[in-house]
Order: sequence, then C-alpha cells, then structure tokens
Amino acid sequence: MKGLLNLHLCLEGTPEGDHPERPRELLTAVGPTLEVLRYQFDSNSSSYPPTTFPILEIFPGIQFPRLREVRLQNLVVPPEALMEFLRAVSPTLTDLILKAVSLAQPDDPYGPLPQEDTPGETKHHWQHVLESFRDELSLHFLVLQAVMFKRHVLEIEDETYTWGPPHNQDTTAYNVARSGLSFHDWVNQLRLK
Repeated sequence: MKGLLNLHLCLEGTPEGDHPERPRELLTAVGPTLEVLRYQFDSNSSSYPPTTFPILEIFPGIQFPRLREVRLQNLVVPPEALMEFLRAVSPTLTDLILKAVSLAQPDDPYGPLPQEDTPGETKHHWQHVLESFRDELSLHFLVLQAVMFKRHVLEIEDETYTWGPPHNQDTTAYNVARSGLSFHDWVNQLRLK
C-alpha cells in the first residue's frame, strides 16, 4: 500500500467496542504519501448509535506531509483532538469537509443534555473551533454539514451560500473561487445559532 494517494476509510463499530490499532497501522503505512483522507465511522446496526471513534489514539505521531484534503464523517471528537490533528496537517491542507462531526469528550459523547443551554453550548464550542480554523488554517474549501455538540446540531447563517437552492441552516460551504472573500472574512461573516 505504500505510495497510496487517496484513502476512504469507513469503519464499523460494534456494541462490544472498536479496534483503533487496525486503522492506525494502515494510516502509519500510507501517511507519508497520502493526499486525500476520507475517514468515517458507521454503525453496523441502526439501533446502535454512532459513537466516538478514538481519534486521539489514531492520529498522533502519524506523519501526513502531503495531505491536502480531509473529510471526516460520523465522528465524535474532542475539540482539542480535532484541532491538534488539523494543526499537524495545516501546512498542506487546503480542503476540509466535516459531516455529522460532534464535538464532545470521548468518555461522554452523548452525556446528559440540559435542554436550556445545549444550543448555547453548541454555538460556543463551534465558535471556538471556527475561530481556530480562521486563525490557523489556510483553507480553499470547507464544508460543514450537520456538525454538532453532543447531539445538538449547529445552525449556521451564511450570507454567501450559493450552492444551489436555499440551503438548510445546518450546512455551509466555502470555496475561495466562488465566495469572493478570504477564508478569514468568510468565517467572520458566519452567524451561529
């Protein structure tokens, strides 16, 4: 597998647990040449909800010197782990897609949800992450779709959204060639709810 440029890694978990050592071995082997990584977690049972996949145990120490595109889907990840990974690949990263990514601690991915302040928590956590994206990444393309904190989906107002019919408020997209804004200015115009 050495020399692999594109990898779509779709992992399934079971109620008995996950096995992070297997994808880690694969990612360590292909990391030096990998340019595109699609990494998602899917349950093998509709009654078994998507759960945390231990990104902290998989990505640290793996070198991705050529990684330019990352797509993460159906994952629960601590904000610090997400940013640590993105900082590590930031010199080459231009495209980022996050779909159904939930910010939460791995030991409490869905913990108790206080009904009154969950939207506020969601907005707070994602505002911090987006500010980090703005200040630390030089993205040319970004899609956020159904991102959440625990199970509460973030609502996003984007005045520049031009990707077709009126969009859901859970989706936004940035493309440097289409937006007419710098990534920094685009992030600043977003309104989170």
